[in-house]
Amino acid sequence: MKMKTHLKKFPRKFAHKLNLPWSKRWLKSWIKHFFPPRKRQARNAAAPENRFRHRVQRCFKCGNPLVSIETETCLRCQDSSFQAQPRFLKSLLWIPLGLFKVYTAPHLRKLALWPLLISSLALLLLLYLGLNFVFQNLNLWLTQSFTQTAWTQALQGMLVLFTGLALSLFFLYLFLPVSALICIPFLDALALQFEEDLLGPQKTPPPAPSLAFMLKEIFRLLCFKTLVLLLVLPLLLIPIVGPLLFLIPITLLTALDLLDMILARKSYPLQEKLQFFKNNFASFCLFSIPLLLIGWVPFLQLILLPGASAGALLFYLNCPSKFQARKAE
Repeated sequence: MKMKTHLKKFPRKFAHKLNLPWSKRWLKSWIKHFFPPRKRQARNAAAPENRFRHRVQRCFKCGNPLVSIETETCLRCQDSSFQAQPRFLKSLLWIPLGLFKVYTAPHLRKLALWPLLISSLALLLLLYLGLNFVFQNLNLWLTQSFTQTAWTQALQGMLVLFTGLALSLFFLYLFLPVSALICIPFLDALALQFEEDLLGPQKTPPPAPSLAFMLKEIFRLLCFKTLVLLLVLPLLLIPIVGPLLFLIPITLLTALDLLDMILARKSYPLQEKLQFFKNNFASFCLFSIPLLLIGWVPFLQLILLPGASAGALLFYLNCPSKFQARKAE
């Protein structure tokens, strides 16, 4: 009983030292003290105007920030003949359609050569290092097997096999995300040129995001992706099915990188990016299915990245529910 009364008196003492109100429901009383009901009601009444004050008004078609809030589209999109096709099932076709558009247009094909070259060099380097490591250990095992017993030979053989399998899984999981990050500057130039082909050239360039804004958003996105990876790492502990399930969040994060390249160029902060993915999560998962199917084949992924960046732009422009900032009334 003494311990219970002491625990009950502890918040009273703590509140008395800080000059805070005290009641039996001390948590609610502190909330009312710091956030009075009248102030909360006034803030909620002004929420439609103040909630989106920090967000810029965007073009309804391309999503670029607008200089004036009197119109819903920018000058380029007013003269553009592009019409969005917000169909849910068509999200599955944006990456194949982007592949077709990129490799049939000569000027886009030239821009796609740099990601192809960088991805192929990274693939050959990883293959060379991995095979060299495996064969060196295999030769060492063969030379030492004549002077060892049978169980040590079997143990070393299993170790070499496990190392080769681990390297293969590491290569399979990380090659596509790492190559997408390396090729982002070239993929961004390709997506920008493809956007001009769809909507027309820019008459007045939109305001570019500052370097501090870009660095802050990159850091926040890396923290978000690291948190997601830490949450899904226990999937690898599930036998047989775990590595296959782990491919799904890795694929979604790779598709997130391709879309983040477009959203960052249009000055979307992380809060609006997450709201965009929340509003379009089902169509975003459908858009990522081609990446899941052919993005992990070692040689098909070389030609996939340029088309996937164009497909990400098509997905964004044809999104069924673009996130738009409200106009201040």
